[in-house]
Amino acid sequence: MKIIDDVLPKPVFREMRDFMLGKDFPWYLGDGIVYPNDGGRQLVHLFYANQMPMSNHFDFIVPFQKYLNAAALLRVKANLLLKTHEIIEHEMHVDQDIKCKVAVYYLNTNNGYTGFEDGTKIESKENRLVIFDGEIMHHGTTCSDADVRAVINFNFFEADYFRGVNKK
Repeated sequence: MKIIDDVLPKPVFREMRDFMLGKDFPWYLGDGIVYPNDGGRQLVHLFYANQMPMSNHFDFIVPFQKYLNAAALLRVKANLLLKTHEIIEHEMHVDQDIKCKVAVYYLNTNNGYTGFEDGTKIESKENRLVIFDGEIMHHGTTCSDADVRAVINFNFFEADYFRGVNKK
């Protein structure tokens, strides 16, 4: 697992955060948080899926390419959860059924976190990126000390995967 703080230069980060958490960014109601129709609701913005950009704001994810060492993207999706009275932990899961990498980028600081099967908790700290193996069970949470908890979730193949370094 790798944690990188202050990923984007401050002016770039602030512009992206302020736009994505502002009134003009297109968020869509997702039916499910971990799985479709799981009873939870969150707002989502799909940047990339099905081997193609799905958003007019795809350029927002380009600066992350150098940190990800990504040869191919599988899915890039922003998630926004509204404040709850107490932190709610969502179900443990893996994002994909195939061997890949996952990265979570935190758009705002709050008391929510990403939890892992070994008990590790990565705090939601703005402009932080955590990268881990996609086979590791993990979960997200809501927050109780900010209006929203917003992240961008990347699922991708590392460049080394295609050179056979990461194949099992």
